[in-house]
Amino acid sequence: RTRSCAVLSSGINAEYGGMETTIGTASPVQNFLAVINKLGPKPACLQLCEVITSLVRHGGENVKECLISLRECAVREGLAVLFNDYLKEAFTHVTIKAICLEDKISLIHRDESSSSTLAPGEAEFFLRHGGENVKECLISLRECAVREGLAVLFNDYLKEAFTHVTIKAICLEDKISLIHRDESSSSTLAPGEAEFFLNGDKICAELEEDDDDDLLDML
Repeated sequence: RTRSCAVLSSGINAEYGGMETTIGTASPVQNFLAVINKLGPKPACLQLCEVITSLVRHGGENVKECLISLRECAVREGLAVLFNDYLKEAFTHVTIKAICLEDKISLIHRDESSSSTLAPGEAEFFLRHGGENVKECLISLRECAVREGLAVLFNDYLKEAFTHVTIKAICLEDKISLIHRDESSSSTLAPGEAEFFLNGDKICAELEEDDDDDLLDML
């Protein structure tokens, strides 16, 4: 992804003669704002991604300020996917990771921008657990378990992991539940059991409400 940033940046600079359209490493945030006004938010964000990578490689300053400015622009301009893709890749660098952990700079979630599909819990999990993408991992694990007849293994794991607030939030948001017997012959669970696992609290609340209504009707 950083390579694509470099290619686009080079093309932009050639087209505009390199005048006031390039983000330098001396005053990157100020340059970034100027380039937004000249070229628009997306080309500016792509350039800033490349500058951040360069600063990190060569021990430059202003990395934190650049990340914050990049994130703010991505939220404001609906570029969550661009920022999230870049941060997932850049997070493998120890400097980026340290800054993000210290200053709580994480992925953009859908409560911040409609251009993101991430649940708030996923952004939190990314920051806490070294950038792992838990939703994709859970989905891949579930698909493999269905395909390979490992429903018991997956179901046992999910029952235990469901006690973690982040895992639970993601499962509820994305409807990731236990594997039932209509999906895999390796499961003995009825479809209703899988549904109850995911929505048990809601179902119980609805049943209690119905009981209260019935009692009122009798009175």
